[in-house]
Amino acid sequence: MKSIRNKFVLIMIGCILICSFAISAIGILGIDNISNENSETIMKLQASTSAQSLEKLFSSVELAMNTCNDYAVSRFDLLQSTEFCLHLVR
Repeated sequence: MKSIRNKFVLIMIGCILICSFAISAIGILGIDNISNENSETIMKLQASTSAQSLEKLFSSVELAMNTCNDYAVSRFDLLQSTEFCLHLVR
């Protein structure tokens, strides 16, 4: 009888261990998939916010350059008209 009981106990322990390993493997794979999806989502959001930040920075630089250009053109036009008037006076 001890032999049958020992076999039964060993079979039960084996089944429990196999089920435990299977459940652990399924859980690890599930966590891996979820973490990959979350990582991808986080990376997309970071890329989007970085792109928006760069777009704002480039817009402000472009605005500053346009302002400098307008100022330089107006000064150049003023200088040309002043020189032209001085030339006419001579």
